[in-house]
Amino acid sequence: MELLRDNYWFAHHLVWLRGYDNFGGYATADFMNTVFGFHIFNFKHFRLFLALPSLYCAAFLLERFLGKKAAIMPLLTFGLSPTLLFFNTLQSVYGLDLQYFPILLYLAVTTCKNSFLELFKVAMLWLLAMFGWLSYPAMAFYVPVIAILFLKRLGNLRHLRNLGYLCCGFIAFVTPLVLSIAWITNKDMLFGGQNQHGGLLLSGGHPMLGVGVDNTVFQALSALLTNLFFRATAYHYEVNQVEFSGIIPIFSLLFLFWLALKGMKNIWEARLPTLLCFGLIFLNVALASISVWSNIGFRRYTPVLMGIYALLAIDFYVIYVKDLKLSIAKKLAGFVLSVFLIHHILVYPINLMHLSDPSPFKVTDEKSIMQTTNSLVKGDVHLQEENVDLYAAVMSSCFWNTLPCHQMYGYSETEQREVKFSIERFSRLARQAEKDANEE
Repeated sequence: MELLRDNYWFAHHLVWLRGYDNFGGYATADFMNTVFGFHIFNFKHFRLFLALPSLYCAAFLLERFLGKKAAIMPLLTFGLSPTLLFFNTLQSVYGLDLQYFPILLYLAVTTCKNSFLELFKVAMLWLLAMFGWLSYPAMAFYVPVIAILFLKRLGNLRHLRNLGYLCCGFIAFVTPLVLSIAWITNKDMLFGGQNQHGGLLLSGGHPMLGVGVDNTVFQALSALLTNLFFRATAYHYEVNQVEFSGIIPIFSLLFLFWLALKGMKNIWEARLPTLLCFGLIFLNVALASISVWSNIGFRRYTPVLMGIYALLAIDFYVIYVKDLKLSIAKKLAGFVLSVFLIHHILVYPINLMHLSDPSPFKVTDEKSIMQTTNSLVKGDVHLQEENVDLYAAVMSSCFWNTLPCHQMYGYSETEQREVKFSIERFSRLARQAEKDANEE
């Protein structure tokens, strides 16, 4: 429901609260609602559509560097990732970086013979990079990786054409950010407050330094390992069988890291990609572990998963393309790495069966929204409490579906009377709640 509420505020040029500034996701939802009409699951449909170009780009890159046969297993393993599949079922921006990154990587390492098409591709690369960052800040960890690969492919920056590509990329990169700032009218909400809300590009996850940071890091790392190997405990991460559940995938993961390091030592072509993968994992763990809410936010660690699956592809490259000599048979090494795919296939029906389990994070269901909307078309609606999520969802239906809705009212516990709902009232209440939290 967060996305529905925040998107309704965004459509009115407002930010609900500091830290709720995933404008890329809001703009996408706004576009879907404008074109297709409002539906509570519109963003799910977008994520399903996004999976097609994302998996295509991943397949293209794997086939290019590994060949058709060797590319099959890494592609299937990534595509059946329990975390990726679960996040794709949410009406949320969480895990979008796992879908955007293969597209960015494709744009960064491929070239076009036509200079105008190349210029367009460069613009799309950096436009999408910032758009993804504005969708959810986990994308920020991929930007250095993309930048290094882009500059490596670009080559000599003394050439006028390459400088043109660089300038085009910079302009495209900052454009979504500039447009987002220009769109919002309450710009004071774009910057961090005194308490726990980060500002623009941080989505509430600003670093927490000073007293207690060691405890924060310990709790964050403990939660990360729990959500990777044992059970899902994070906010809006409720997959029944987690990414590497069980004992055997842990040994395969250790072998994956060992093989990647061995390949980096012996094969020149694998050094930069391997370093970038380990850098991505380290940077994500180091920075996300000192951020606010890191101990309940597995969604902030999705770059770790992408780094692991990229290392898996590199391992297949050093084994089957470069024919790295190992102390064990090549088939045995391939089997150890295939444990991830076997695991994902086995847990898939289990996770699918548990998708319908009740969620502790569910605030308002589709049935309540439809019933309230139908009642609001007929006349005023009087609720027993103030419910901002229900208000935003119902008014979103009225707004984008151009319904002749009446007024919503609810009983205010603080004022001990019935009040009229409005976007101004709920914005004022949110600001007051933030102010009270800062004073504590």
